[in-house]
Amino acid sequence: MQNISAATTACPAQYLNGVAPDIQKASLKAKARELCYDNFAVMHSGISRTPLWSAEHLTRESILDARELKGREAFHHEDNLPADERAELKDYVRSGFDRGHMAPL
Repeated sequence: MQNISAATTACPAQYLNGVAPDIQKASLKAKARELCYDNFAVMHSGISRTPLWSAEHLTRESILDARELKGREAFHHEDNLPADERAELKDYVRSGFDRGHMAPL
């Protein structure tokens, strides 16, 4: 069984017991940046320009409310990330990958 260590977090409401997972791989930790939003948190890697994980506190009410949500049609880059660490629309051209989201909508 693998040990999972905890990290301090700026968005404790999104994690179980207010504790975020810790990044164990030093090369990913170098440019990792936590982004806190009203309904979720993302640990973003400036190296891969993708999320390492996303987390949200789910409640019965939030799950039921999600049935009414419509997906966003347009991709946009994340302004809260440095330009050299974020994904841009051009990164997906001819990649075979869908334009992703950092967390569920």
